Amino acid sequence: MNLNINQEILLNANIWSERIALQLLFSGKLHSYTYGVLLQKIKAGTEQIKKTGIKIGDRLVLIAENCPEWVIAYLAALEANTTVVLLDPTLPIRELSQLIQKSDPRLFIL
Repeated sequence: MNLNINQEILLNANIWSERIALQLLFSGKLHSYTYGVLLQKIKAGTEQIKKTGIKIGDRLVLIAENCPEWVIAYLAALEANTTVVLLDPTLPIRELSQLIQKSDPRLFIL
C-alpha cells in the first residue's frame, strides 16, 4: 500500500493517537507532537488555507525558518492539494523577490 505522508499520519493517528509523531528542537526547547495533535493541527491549517479560495494546484509560497509551525504549514498545504514553493528566509531579498515572481503564487505563508 503506497500512502502519501498525510495519509500515513491519518493512519497512525487512528492507531496510535497518543504516540509521538514529531519532535523538533527549536529555540533550545524540545517540541513534541502526538499523531493526534499533529493531525488536528494539519486539519486546522488545511481549512484555513482552503478558506482563502486557493484551488487544487495553485502555488503557495512557504517562507519560514525551521520550526514546528513550518512542518505543520507544509503538511497542511500538501493536504490542501497546493503546489508548495519552499523558500529559505535567509536568502537575499532580491533573490527571494525573483523566486516569488517566477513562482507566481496565489498565497503566502510566512
